[in-house]
Parts: sequence; C-alpha cells; structure tokens
Amino acid sequence: MTGKSSYSAIYIKTTGTNADTQVTAYLKAIYGTTVSILSVSQITQIVSTITGLLTILLGAIAGISLFVAGVGIANIMFVSVVERTKEIGVLKALGFKGRDILSLFLSEAAVLGIVGGALGIVSGVAISFAVPYLLTGSMGSSSLSQSGTGGFGGTSSTSGQFGSSFSYTPVFSPELIGLVFLFAVGLSIIAGLYPARRASKMDPVVALRHE
Repeated sequence: MTGKSSYSAIYIKTTGTNADTQVTAYLKAIYGTTVSILSVSQITQIVSTITGLLTILLGAIAGISLFVAGVGIANIMFVSVVERTKEIGVLKALGFKGRDILSLFLSEAAVLGIVGGALGIVSGVAISFAVPYLLTGSMGSSSLSQSGTGGFGGTSSTSGQFGSSFSYTPVFSPELIGLVFLFAVGLSIIAGLYPARRASKMDPVVALRHE
C-alpha cells in the first residue's frame, strides 16, 4: 500500500514480561545479526543506569549545597555574636549563665533551619509540579515510549507519535519530607554550635567594653 519493500522498525508486543527474553532469543535465532533488537528489559537497564548516574550527580550536588549552607549559617551566627557582644555582656551581668547564652543562640540557629527547611520543601514541591509543563514541549515529539515509578518523584510516562503526550504525577512521602525538615534543622544547629559556644564562653567584662 505504501510502495515500500522494507521497514525501518517493527514493534512487537509480547503476551507478558516473562516472554520478553524468549521472544528476543527467538528473533535472534531467525534473523541473526541482520537486525538490531532492543527489548524492554534492555531499555529498562539503560534507564536504570542513567538514573543511577543522575542520582550520584544529584547526591554530590546536594552534599556540596549542604556544606555551603552549613558554612553560611555558621558565618551568619558569627556575625550575630560579634554584633551582639555588648548584649551578651549585659545578659551575663544580669545573671545569665553560659548555658542560657548557648541555648539562646542555638534557638536562633534552629529558627534559621526551620525557615530554610520549610522554604526548601515548598520550593521542591512547586518545582515537582512544574516539571510536566517544562518537559511537555521538549518531549512531546519523542518517538520513545516508557513508564516508570519513583519513590519521591512519582510516576512518569512518555510517548510520541504512537501514544498520548508526556505526563508526570509527583508523589511525596510524608516520612521523607519530615526527615528532610529535621535534617535541615539539625544541620543549622550543628553549624551554629561553635559560634553559640563561643558566645557562652565570653567574658562579661570584655563584652561590656566591646565597641
């Protein structure tokens, strides 16, 4: 009907996932190396490899970001201690003990972690819901069809000229969100521990004379 004597590609749908390997071996036995066979299991393996590499890359970026965030929080706390040296001296002169000053600055660091963690979670959720709209245009013309599930990212599916458009449904785990929030607060407290301890050890006489 089309006037063509050959095909550029043939799509074969098996009766089940277990028949994938058998059908691939059967086709190789018939056609040998004259055709290139790409099974769903091979595509899954390729996608898994790419996903693993992306996970390592994102993990490295997250680690660097956490380090930078810790340094930034520590720097903010150091500046706060220096700017409030006289206040620390007055508090100690009024009877505040070292542990009271320590608790005061650690509470300030915890507030920074709470605000930063909340903003980070809200931003992450917003970006996750924005992903489908960003990828629809770039992947709408793709001829590859695939589907998968993720623990935090949710489910996604793409199809080109043989199916519907790209779709993505974010799925969020309350346990993971809570863990991320606690981690942000914990990181802030750890980063602010040394500046707070330095403030608690400050001599009140020297602090009151500070200009």
